[in-house]
Amino acid sequence: LDRLELLFDRLSVVAGSVISVNSLREDLEVAFETVQSWLRVLERLDAIFRIPPFGPPKIKAVKKEQKLYFWDWARAEDEGARFENMIAVHLLRFVHWMADVEGEKWELRFFRHREGREVDFVLLRKGRLFMAIETKLKDMALSPSLKYLLERTSIPFAVQVVAEPGRFGPDFQKTLPAIGSTQVQILSATRFLSWFP
Repeated sequence: LDRLELLFDRLSVVAGSVISVNSLREDLEVAFETVQSWLRVLERLDAIFRIPPFGPPKIKAVKKEQKLYFWDWARAEDEGARFENMIAVHLLRFVHWMADVEGEKWELRFFRHREGREVDFVLLRKGRLFMAIETKLKDMALSPSLKYLLERTSIPFAVQVVAEPGRFGPDFQKTLPAIGSTQVQILSATRFLSWFP
C-alpha cells in the first residue's frame, strides 16, 4: 500500500506527460506488471485517466505511449500541467457526453512526433480528425508544434487555449489565417470552455 501511495504522489509530477511505466517501475523498485496493475486500479477508482496517441501514417508519431491525467486536476504539481489537465478533463467529459446523450462516437487523443513535437489534444469525431487543441499559460504566439501538425494533416479546426490572456481579457478570441484548410484560433480558456455543454 505504501508504494501505491508513492506511485500516486509520483504521478503528480508527471501529469500531462507521456507516461513511462518503466521509469515508474525503476523509481518504485517494483515489477513492470505491478505498476501497470496499480495504474489500472487508479483508473477504476476514477483517480486518473490516460489518453492514447494519434498518429497518422505519413507522420512519424509515437504509437504506443499514453499521457496521464488526474480527474482532480489540482493534483498536478506544475502550473502548466494543471491547466492542461483541467482542459483534458473538460474534453473527456465532452467525449463522454456526446456518446451518452447524442450517441455519437468521439475520441480524445494527443499528437507527439518521435522528435518531440507535441500537440496536447486531438479530437476525433466518428474516427475522423475534427480539432487540434494546444494549451498555453500565457503564450499568444501560435505553437510551432501545432503549426507543424496542421501543415501535415487535414483538420477542420485548431485552437490554442490560453490560461492568462492578460490585457486581452477573459473573452479573448482571435482568428488567425487558415493553415491549409484548417480554421485556426487563439482564445481564452473562458471562451473555449463556453463551447462545451
